[in-house]
Amino acid sequence: MEIQFSFLSEFLLGKKLVPGNWGILLKDIKKDLNELVKNNIENNDQLSEEVKIYLNSIKDDEKNYKFLDKLIEFLISSKEGEMKTIFGNYKSKLINELLNIKKRYQDKNLHLSEAFKEANYILKFGLSHLEKEQREIVSRIKNTRKKIQEINNTKDKNIELINSELSRFGLQDIINDNKIGLNTGYFPRDKISDGLQNYYDKKLKRFSSELFEEINELLKDDILFNLYLELIKEANVDLVDSDKYIMEHIINFPTLKMLIGNPEKIEIESELCDNEKENKYSIELIDDSSKENSVSDENFKILEESPLPIKLFEDRQLFGKLLMELYEIESFIKRNLAENFGIEWRTKININTDTKHKTIIEFYNLIKKIIGRLTESENYEIITFRRNKYVVVEKKIEAFFSIFNNIINQQNLINNLENRIKEYHQDLSESQQKYTESIQKLKENIILLQNELKNLLKKEYVIKGINKLI
Repeated sequence: MEIQFSFLSEFLLGKKLVPGNWGILLKDIKKDLNELVKNNIENNDQLSEEVKIYLNSIKDDEKNYKFLDKLIEFLISSKEGEMKTIFGNYKSKLINELLNIKKRYQDKNLHLSEAFKEANYILKFGLSHLEKEQREIVSRIKNTRKKIQEINNTKDKNIELINSELSRFGLQDIINDNKIGLNTGYFPRDKISDGLQNYYDKKLKRFSSELFEEINELLKDDILFNLYLELIKEANVDLVDSDKYIMEHIINFPTLKMLIGNPEKIEIESELCDNEKENKYSIELIDDSSKENSVSDENFKILEESPLPIKLFEDRQLFGKLLMELYEIESFIKRNLAENFGIEWRTKININTDTKHKTIIEFYNLIKKIIGRLTESENYEIITFRRNKYVVVEKKIEAFFSIFNNIINQQNLINNLENRIKEYHQDLSESQQKYTESIQKLKENIILLQNELKNLLKKEYVIKGINKLI
């Protein structure tokens, strides 16, 4: 015969198998059972260690009729059950008290009410709670994996960025070294600093070499100054016979004259263009410091002394004066061209074939090219490197470090999230285990109810309406 689980409580009451106040009676029995177990654990010195360990392993909410039945069987099979009276009764006070509690269960069929109550709780709350818990854990795992992927993508972009930026300076291998860099979380600041300085030293030498080739061309054989002198006298008749005065007071370009007066200093030797040689103006100082703890002031000055092509970029005032003199010459030639060709001189100068004006135009174009080289934004770092290494080198290092630090932090965050996923999987496994145990308890309660109904009513009953059971 079939019976729906949802009507089972009314069925038990209707058949008068359980009393109407079964809830109160059941509560009293469970209370007595808990107290009995607790008192024996704490006060029964005759209780074997084996029994105490077993009792301590049972939670309070698990101390029910099924537990009571198993406990009695356990005690009977232990030393507690070996002691009997001549009438065959157990001498163990604990066993007898447990048998009395079992009788109280069976007299009112309270074990049926208890089985129904537990099964009903598992169906309505226990399983649904665990299912919800598992859905939430799975959702957290999914969201955390998505977060890891997002962080990993950002980290990969940062790695690509720092490698790209470092490769501009030939330093891409530093950050990926096995002993330093991203693999260890150690930022190789000193190596990057040395590499950047070496890079800019070489760039500056090359830039200086090209620049002074153009300056040499500009100052070659004093043609520029002689042309300048001629143009001044053409514009000022009163100064026709005043060459000395003009050269000393009007054509007053001390920086350019200094360059003319030091041809040996502006000679760019081949070693300044050799990229394989050490940078003896910066790297050599670093290498020597590792060999000796100190050097004399005299030796230090010798090492630090720079030739004029390099010194020009170390001395802000010297550089500024050179630039101002070039601007002044450019302005003078520009005025002369405007006077000769009018307001459209820029278009006409390329058509005019006059030898004199052709020379003027060539000088104008060369000066304009030199000024452009010295003022172009793309050359700013090279030009300012010697006189302001902090701006050029340290700021780049800080930018690299910022990206590097972001990568390390992102990897640490990924590691933490991956550990969190492991914890989530552990939580999920525990929840699934609880779910399996709950299903097993549900099955046990249903089987108990069906068996007891068969014994009491002498008819076989099949409880239906429990979808959780397979």
